[in-house]
Parts: sequence; structure tokens; C-alpha cells
Amino acid sequence: MFNSFIKILSLVLFSASFIHGATQKKPNIILILTDDQGYGDMAVHGHPHLETPNMDRLHDESVRFDRFYVSPSCSPTRAALMTGMHEFRNGVTHTIQPREKLYKGAVTIADILKEGGYKTGFVGKWHLGNDKGYAPQYRGFDWYAKNAKGPHNHFDVEMIRNGRRHKTEGFREDAFFDEAMTFMKEAGEQPFFLYLCTYSPHTPLGAPENLLKKYREKGLNENHAAYLAMIENIDDNLGRLDQFLKREKLYDDTLVIFMNDNGVTVGLDVYNADRRGPKGTIWEG
Repeated sequence: MFNSFIKILSLVLFSASFIHGATQKKPNIILILTDDQGYGDMAVHGHPHLETPNMDRLHDESVRFDRFYVSPSCSPTRAALMTGMHEFRNGVTHTIQPREKLYKGAVTIADILKEGGYKTGFVGKWHLGNDKGYAPQYRGFDWYAKNAKGPHNHFDVEMIRNGRRHKTEGFREDAFFDEAMTFMKEAGEQPFFLYLCTYSPHTPLGAPENLLKKYREKGLNENHAAYLAMIENIDDNLGRLDQFLKREKLYDDTLVIFMNDNGVTVGLDVYNADRRGPKGTIWEG
């Protein structure tokens, strides 16, 4: 499945390059991966409470992979996505050490695109090993930004950008998208590949108060309200990204790919798009 995805992406890139002409700039690529968001966790997929206008618009304007399947948990999906190889071949079969570490001989999509003249950037949750030789800066990414303490801090996080730390204000995913925009600006005229991975809506749960209040008022309990608020925050940031691409005149030359890593968790008993099972199962939910 993932090998087919890489082949399709390569075909898209080849076609885009052919259409633009050999002398024109190669298309930019933004790959956004959310964490524990279910197929049903979008308004356009029938969710009775969520408001996701930007995801819905992206859905309506895009080519959709309706038979594209991920692994039942986080790290195996990420490893297969980076390499095009099944988890039994790339060595990542779990989310805990040492089985989360992508083997050092693997060639990543970032390696390939970097050789093709792309500036490669990573933002957010990696989960394929943080030791020397395994972290993003050793896997084909020449620019990276992540937050200290991973999913446990939701507000005013400390970001680590290319080894240097700086404090941010506001919600964590807002900071991630800010870092993404910084990377794109720094790419200048060079085509870029951005791999942007959120922690939301993975537990522990937390979200901006205005969104929490909104979903509490819909009659949802605190966990469900926080889970859906985290997803709407991602949606808000997709809107910010859309405006950024238009403002920076990158919109027409950028491919945006949006997907999740393994399916629903906290929101399972609110809405699951008539699908069976959650994260951790082989079913479509």
C-alpha cells in the first residue's frame, strides 16, 4: 500500500514537472500527518458535532485516496510512509524502543527529494527514534523543528529548531504551523518538501479554551470536547496555511497531502463514520 503511495507521488511529481516544463520550478510538497484522528473526524465525513471548514474544502477540491490504508499504530505507519516499505521490512513494528527505530540503512523520501534539489524540512512528532543516526536530521531532513516534552505540553512550548531552543506562546500546534511557515520562507526560491506531523488529537488532551467551551456547549463531556477541539484547532491552522501559501505566492506551485496515522481513539463512542474498530485494530475505524 505504502509502496503504491510513493509510486503515485512520484508519478504526480513527474507529471507536474512535465506540465510546468523542464525549466520551471519543481512543485513544492507539504505532507501533513495528524495523530489519532479518525476517518470520521471531519464534518464532511458526517460528524454530527465537528466544524472543519478547511478540511472539508480540501476534501472537496482534492484527489482522494479512498482505498489507502495505514497501519494500526503510529510508528509503523510513519516508517512505511517515509520508506515505501512494509513494517516487517523497515524494522519498525511498535511505538516503543527499540522497535520504533527506523533501521539506518533505509532510504527515505526526504533522502530522495533532497538529491533531487529539494530543501527538506520536518516539523512536529517524529517517533522513529531520537538517537544519533535516527532523528530527522540524520534521515534526509536538512531543517527540523520539534518541541521539548513531546505531547505532554500543550501551551507555551519550547521549540527546538535545528538544535537551538526558543520559547513560544499559545497552543502547541499553532507553534508547529508557525515553524512550518518559517521553514518555507527560509527555503526561498528552492523547491521544498515539508513533513508536518501534529501531536493533536493524541492524548493527553488539551486545547484552546475558546474551542473547549464551544464543544462543551454542544453537550459533550470534557474528554470528547477536548478531542474535537484539538481537531478544530488543526483545521484552523490549515486555514492559516492556505492563506500563507496564497500570500507568499506559493499556492499554485504546492501539493498539499493530508492524512492520519492510525485512526480514531477518544472520539470512537461519539462518531466513527459507520466503521468498525479504532486505533490498534485491523478494521477500517
